[in-house]
Amino acid sequence: MAGEKKSIDWVLVGLVLAVGLFAGALLFPKSNVQYVSNVTCPSCQSLFSGNENLGVLYLYPVECPACNVSRVNAVVSSTGVPFMAFMNDGVQYPNVLVVYRNSSADQSISTIARASNDYNVVSTLCLAKNQMACEMKDGMASVMQSCLGREGIPLDSVIYYYSDWCGTLCNNMNDSLLAIEKDGFNVVRINERDSTPVKECLKDFLNYAGGYPQMVCPRRVISNTGALSRNSLESFAEECRK
Repeated sequence: MAGEKKSIDWVLVGLVLAVGLFAGALLFPKSNVQYVSNVTCPSCQSLFSGNENLGVLYLYPVECPACNVSRVNAVVSSTGVPFMAFMNDGVQYPNVLVVYRNSSADQSISTIARASNDYNVVSTLCLAKNQMACEMKDGMASVMQSCLGREGIPLDSVIYYYSDWCGTLCNNMNDSLLAIEKDGFNVVRINERDSTPVKECLKDFLNYAGGYPQMVCPRRVISNTGALSRNSLESFAEECRK
């Protein structure tokens, strides 16, 4: 069933409604991970065909042409974790639901996280103590930082990824970026239509579904999708210097 697009069953609808109470709190600049306690999923046991302790459900909205099921499947499968994908009208953004096998009962506990990019997916599995995912997470960060170093990009930079059609959001952000540059922060701008080596360096950290503007802090390995206020942008830039 890996990578297969299918309609979600009614048992999972109840699960999604339960975790949906937490969806508004999912967008965290540092980890994008939300722990959900006391949520059970009896049918999730079907993920486990052998001795696996983890499984991943990829939940994505109906209208999401950029939700790349095969890519998320490839990332998750490379960690050895079972994978299933479901289209669901109860989620606004693509999410990964990490299911923990509960050997003491016929049910599983779940953790939900935003499936925004490859790095976030493996980071979530790393937090669930999957060793392969932790190695992939560290490898992605190291490759990105080395790649930017070869391109002469300081790791304490704020990398700003934008689109020409972004409009007011990006225009407002540009004013704030100019202001923090005057305060001594280094800003690197990348247009989404450009094919540059720096963009290739960031391939594991850019949002699957697009969305602009995006920002990446290489040193701290954190990212953000969406416009930030001037104060929030300054805080993000300060974090990049630590």
